Amino acid sequence: MSQLILRILFLFSAITLPFLLSAQQDSGFSLLGDEPAERIKVENAFKTSRVVNLQSLELTDAGVMDVKINHRFGAVGLGPYEAFGIDNASVRIGAEYGVFTNLAINLGRSSLGRMVDGGLRYRLMHQTNDNARPVSVLLYAGAARTAVTMMGSEWVYTGQLIAGRKETDRFSWQIAPSVVSGQQGQVMAVGIGFREKITPRTTFNAEYIPVISRPSGRANAGFYNSFSVGLDVETGGHVFQLHFTNSAGMAEPQFIAQTNGSWMDRGFRFGFNISRVFTVVDPARFR
Repeated sequence: MSQLILRILFLFSAITLPFLLSAQQDSGFSLLGDEPAERIKVENAFKTSRVVNLQSLELTDAGVMDVKINHRFGAVGLGPYEAFGIDNASVRIGAEYGVFTNLAINLGRSSLGRMVDGGLRYRLMHQTNDNARPVSVLLYAGAARTAVTMMGSEWVYTGQLIAGRKETDRFSWQIAPSVVSGQQGQVMAVGIGFREKITPRTTFNAEYIPVISRPSGRANAGFYNSFSVGLDVETGGHVFQLHFTNSAGMAEPQFIAQTNGSWMDRGFRFGFNISRVFTVVDPARFR
């Protein structure tokens, strides 16, 4: 990953994390009461490692494989001849594996752009119930190779700092400054996500990823900020994410930098993610 990406992530963390820590450490708030008997890591800020498209605060447990199938239909604005998008679809199939307690790797293949993507997710800090660690912080570093022309391909890199907090048993939020870098330049964005519990097995999720900087030129025209809303439904070992989004792509370079659908012009589409976990190695071995 380029030095510029690392500098941006380091600068953001150096500026913002001290404020987050100082603001929360003086608070008497506790998820388990004013005087918890012991320090406990706060779990389940989100139901899976994605809010909708955006990487979430959750990290796959060590020794566990999380297999993901992501599906997007075409834009609703295609009209009745295309069954309002049902006749046009793209898919991503991938998996995330917990290598160690705070480290996971992922790999996926998307039909859109014939893109192969992979990445590392590392947890720097895990929120605790006594606010000694008031937020969870993760780093994500990813790389993807996509067909640009019939003659070649391009490597695209993504760097993210993901910070957030489970405020109550019902509400969680996160912010994710992001950089996508490739041969055509760099795109900087700030992802914002939250979830609100509806029932013990159902949550409402939303995310917005405004782009704050992109290269100038005609090649970068016609793109919009990604916005997605949906429901997460947990059924045993599965999590079903049903959502509407204006992003056709499901890998970071696609939905952060190349969302070409407009909600105002019915460029949004229905989609779903399926997450299924399998225990490969007993997680107790890593404790």
